[in-house]
Amino acid sequence: QSNGDMVFSVKEDASFEFKEGIFPRFEINTEEGSLKLFNPDWYLDYFSIDIDDNAVTTIKTYDQGTAVGHLTLQPDGDLVLDPASQKTIINATDKLYFDGGTDTYITESSDDVLKVYVGAQSMMSFNESTADNITFSVDTIYLESGAKLFFDSGNDTYIEETSADILDFYVGDVNMLKLDEANDKIQFTGGDIELLDTTDSGDLFRISVTTHGATTLT
Repeated sequence: QSNGDMVFSVKEDASFEFKEGIFPRFEINTEEGSLKLFNPDWYLDYFSIDIDDNAVTTIKTYDQGTAVGHLTLQPDGDLVLDPASQKTIINATDKLYFDGGTDTYITESSDDVLKVYVGAQSMMSFNESTADNITFSVDTIYLESGAKLFFDSGNDTYIEETSADILDFYVGDVNMLKLDEANDKIQFTGGDIELLDTTDSGDLFRISVTTHGATTLT
């Protein structure tokens, strides 16, 4: 027994307990492999570490009155996650927040559907469950000038703003079409231009331009 009301006792269930008066403050259970630290203001609120078979460990907080027993990790340095399995797991439908827990987060809303929320609005959805698609739920999508939008896994078919107000379409790394608002013109640079019959592709009107601007209409 310590000075004052602090009491140390060994219980029959192989646990060691510190009490202040009748209220528990700290407990170690060697049979269960657990440790509990109790809230000095209300002994039914506690923090525990429980070690089971194969060293499976559970770190837990328990708030008897509500559910705000938050756990804060505040190292004086980096927070490093380095599991031997190389997997950091968040359970399905749980949310990973980036703004202190308000309304900007990532979540797997259903099986194989990952959604990105910003300001509580769904901005982007990755869906592998049925159609293998990405959905942008936004008013506008911006690409920086000079960035390429590819259609063939990043090889040679893409759209690019090559300079201010000039949009180029490349297919097979050949510039097929140029939309030039800077000079108010459209240029077809990939060869012949063909207008096809909507019911028979064999019926067409063709414009061909060759050397020195020689033009043939067919």
